[in-house]
Amino acid sequence: MTASVGGRTTRNAAAGRFPDLPVPVRSAPVATRVLCADPVLADGANAYLRGRAEVDVDAGVADALLVFSSTVDQALRESIEATLADLVAPRPGATPRLVLVVDEMAERHLWWAVGRGLCAVLPRGTTSWDDVVAALVKARAGDAELPSSTVGWLLDQVRTLDARLAAVGVNAAGLTARETEILRLFAAGLETADVARELNYSERTIKSIVFAVKERLGLRNRAHAVAHAFRVGAI
Repeated sequence: MTASVGGRTTRNAAAGRFPDLPVPVRSAPVATRVLCADPVLADGANAYLRGRAEVDVDAGVADALLVFSSTVDQALRESIEATLADLVAPRPGATPRLVLVVDEMAERHLWWAVGRGLCAVLPRGTTSWDDVVAALVKARAGDAELPSSTVGWLLDQVRTLDARLAAVGVNAAGLTARETEILRLFAAGLETADVARELNYSERTIKSIVFAVKERLGLRNRAHAVAHAFRVGAI
């Protein structure tokens, strides 16, 4: 089987047909909920985003909550809290991420927003719709888009928090030194009896410590506890 492509004859000699070309895979639109106290802006935002293939504002679920506001205050925080509580992410295990388009934001509100899944803070006066869409796509992927000053402040807060935790004998994973050592030994492949001998504890004590860690941190089992310690760099 032959065909002319641009004046040249081509043939897939092995299969006797045209070679299969890869079909581009288009990502599903980012399911987005818009939150804005100004109904005119909210309607305009939804109308615009309906015309963007990357975004779906009519889905019953949400990858991201997109918030427009001049500032972040207590009233907006309560509205965001209530909206996030009602949203369901389209993927199992995922939670909606928070994208803020604001003129100003106090540091205390920023710290609160980080705990609510903040992925982006965009300056309202200079942000384009393309910037908003790009931030939504990144948010679904788990990427963050924050001003350099915001990143610097967050790093300072993390360092301060780490120092406070160390002062009471707990690391960033929420583990004591003894708990960390036990999970490190499990991660190295030791079984409960081996860990008990290594640390001169009884097996019952080792099991009780691991159980306490699971209960305190909401972890499913020992493997989950080890994975948690790995993920935050404790071991």
